[in-house]
Amino acid sequence: MDPGLITIILFGFMLALLASGLWIAISLMAVGFLALEVFSSAPAGSLLATTVWDASWNWALTALPLFIWMGEILFRSRLSADMFNGLAPWLSWLPGRLLHVNIVGCGVMAAVAGSSAVTCATVARMSIPELRKRGYDESLSIGTLAGSGTLGLLIPPSIMLIVYGVIAQVSISRLFMAGVFPGILLISLFMAYVMIWSLIYPGKTPKSDISLTRADLAFLALEVVLIAMLWAFAGSLADLALWMSKGIAAGNPEFDDDSITGGTVVFVLGLAGTIALAQISTRTKLLVPVLCLITAVLGSIYGGVATPTEAATIGVIGALVLAAASGSLNWQTFVDSLMGAMRTACMISFILVGAAFLSIAMGFTGIPRALATLVENMNLSPYMLLAALTLLYIVLGCFLDGVSMMVVSASVVLPMVQNAGIDLLWFGIYIVVVVEMAQITPPVGFNLFVLQSMTGRDIMQVTRAAMPFFGLMLLGIVILTAFPSIATFLPNLMVGR
Repeated sequence: MDPGLITIILFGFMLALLASGLWIAISLMAVGFLALEVFSSAPAGSLLATTVWDASWNWALTALPLFIWMGEILFRSRLSADMFNGLAPWLSWLPGRLLHVNIVGCGVMAAVAGSSAVTCATVARMSIPELRKRGYDESLSIGTLAGSGTLGLLIPPSIMLIVYGVIAQVSISRLFMAGVFPGILLISLFMAYVMIWSLIYPGKTPKSDISLTRADLAFLALEVVLIAMLWAFAGSLADLALWMSKGIAAGNPEFDDDSITGGTVVFVLGLAGTIALAQISTRTKLLVPVLCLITAVLGSIYGGVATPTEAATIGVIGALVLAAASGSLNWQTFVDSLMGAMRTACMISFILVGAAFLSIAMGFTGIPRALATLVENMNLSPYMLLAALTLLYIVLGCFLDGVSMMVVSASVVLPMVQNAGIDLLWFGIYIVVVVEMAQITPPVGFNLFVLQSMTGRDIMQVTRAAMPFFGLMLLGIVILTAFPSIATFLPNLMVGR
């Protein structure tokens, strides 16, 4: 049978199953089973058993529940509120004032939560009452939360990047580093839009009632220095590890340990100075716990000291210690965070098992090979292919959630992308940004429903507020396509990449 007709039949069957409300993982398995039984001679039962076994033993997936648990702990503790209060003095002087706290707060929360839903809900829970009380424009307040809440999918430790890494067999550590600068790019675009809007409509932005002290300014400067020291220290440790494993074998027993000793000294001095200054600063010191947690998780990965799974363990332990130190961790909070993390992790893992089986089935039907040949015969340039895929994903985003959209399309899209010569590392960042757009696309945009429940506004009103940020993410994709090094620069600098 013609591969095009097979594709239409299988895609229609999948849409029918999803529309019926059947679980996504079961739907994927059912489509794969149909493809093998009807359109190939492969043994569907045996392939299903081996695929489920192989997918469940994927070591990369061990980081998934840990990062989700870290985000759940922060969501249920006082640390997230402290982060919001600590950011407010630093952003209130910009045009748009506290609206920038929504954006930067989501960016910071994304760096410790790894989930769009947790990021959006956590920051919205803190900011919506404050912005309403101060008289900020409600539409822009909702829009900043809808757009910035999606950063949890991109900024590491991103659950979506873990999912993509497993599907595409790309290093998760490198994907994490690739997501840093694109995340900063989107934050910058969102903040620029808010500033321009506020300058055009100055009467809709209340005056700031928050001011910075000299202690705040000194504290921020020292924090920047401390973070640089931490990353340098992590890199020094990684250099030492590489020397120990390779230097002696290469006949080079001499090693200059001045950088290690110096890194240790400046790290200790910087930490001591920060602790002392934090006693003077009132609101800014609230940022210390979250900043230290982010630095510990990402610094250990970037420096080559820890794998993503080990870094996730560091993050969970750090989140538990910080929550306990703040007095917001009790037995009920611990149990709720653990159960919430396990529910989410099991759901995603089950979907990945279904996606793995569907990918195997697609390979036996020959659909990916036929589509790749079709694209090759069309002589589409990589840019034209990306434009077509962007349109496809925008349409899919109207019907599927982010994880489903990625796993359903991966078996067909990834061979096409590889044939076009597109770097799978860069493509991972591209597809996550497109999935972010799906989070604010009706009728299944999850962030829209989160904000609707928290604001009490009509879903169409929330959607209209989010549309400018949909356009900004589309602009971000154009910039990433024009300058791919935004995503590939940091991974290429990684120790032991």
